[in-house]
Amino acid sequence: MYELSAAPESGVLAHLSGQALHAEQDGVTVPLPFETMGPEVVGDVAHSVFATAISAGVDPGTLRDCAGPLPGALDRAVREHAQGVAREEREQLRRYVEGTLCPQLAATDVYDRLIASRQRYVEEPLDAVVRVAGLAVEVGGRADVVSIDRDGEWHVDELKIGLRPPEPDLRARYELQAATYAWLLERQEGSAVTATVTTVGAHQETTVVTAGEATVRERLDRLADRRWDCQQ
Repeated sequence: MYELSAAPESGVLAHLSGQALHAEQDGVTVPLPFETMGPEVVGDVAHSVFATAISAGVDPGTLRDCAGPLPGALDRAVREHAQGVAREEREQLRRYVEGTLCPQLAATDVYDRLIASRQRYVEEPLDAVVRVAGLAVEVGGRADVVSIDRDGEWHVDELKIGLRPPEPDLRARYELQAATYAWLLERQEGSAVTATVTTVGAHQETTVVTAGEATVRERLDRLADRRWDCQQ
């Protein structure tokens, strides 16, 4: 939604044809080669391992050491997401996930909160149909983690893999994504939701998102203001 509303002329065709929209993040500063491996492979593999850790309630020490069920999860993730990647690059990716990304996430307060939560749901679908300028618009996606903490408070957490320090547009995209998921969850549960974006990799950062319903609706209104002539 961020890319469509910020630069609709360049994003609408990709959106209508079903292609994913991404903010630009040229160049990387992590010790990985990308001769046969696309940057998205790093995120896909790491997210699979993180999902296993969070779903299984793996303690921070086990995540830090990439132990317990995680070596098997890493093997499966590499087989699934790194098909066609050269063997040496796969091995470097494996070492980076287990030696850098897992310890970084394990050291965060966010991971401590998630593991201590009453309930947690990984890759949780969130969607709703909302009225924008008189039109019914379907808004949705999958939050990385939805949880209820020990105090009964709802949280949406987005876990990001940074291959370089993010540019302002990329940070704004991440925060709008998390804010949108929190807004959708608030509509479903009728309770306040805290949205957080945690980045590991070349850049480590945890941001509690301040954007709320007004920001999400403002972006939707920007899209509604556009009139696309699909017959040309």
